[in-house]
Amino acid sequence: MKVVPDYNVVFSALHNRGTAQELFVKNHISRTFEFLVPDYFWEELKRLHTKLVKITRLSHEEVEFLLEKIREQIITIDREVYEDFLEEAKRICPNPKDVPYVALAMATATPILIGDKKLTIKDKVKILPLNEAVRMV
Repeated sequence: MKVVPDYNVVFSALHNRGTAQELFVKNHISRTFEFLVPDYFWEELKRLHTKLVKITRLSHEEVEFLLEKIREQIITIDREVYEDFLEEAKRICPNPKDVPYVALAMATATPILIGDKKLTIKDKVKILPLNEAVRMV
């Protein structure tokens, strides 16, 4: 099943041994989900890499190992695929950082995977809560 994980879900999987990490660990084996991310995702992750090393208290190599296991499950989608949906996503997204993810979910007709955060776009994009996704793997 294809899903678009919100950036915070992936970030949480890297720095927190909670539900998000559980999802990626289980999915690494089961391959229940194919995670689609906008190309913007990697820029954001690279920008926050030092912060990840600091807050996880893991070494650079350990963070890279975790990231590689997650990267194996992710398909990066070029902006051209979702750019026609960016304007609509801007109108309906309360948080500008969510716009590329919502636009991608709209363009690919896939659910967006979210953690605790409340998105008010249910009429435009299907929402898959993180705890429900974990039960599916």
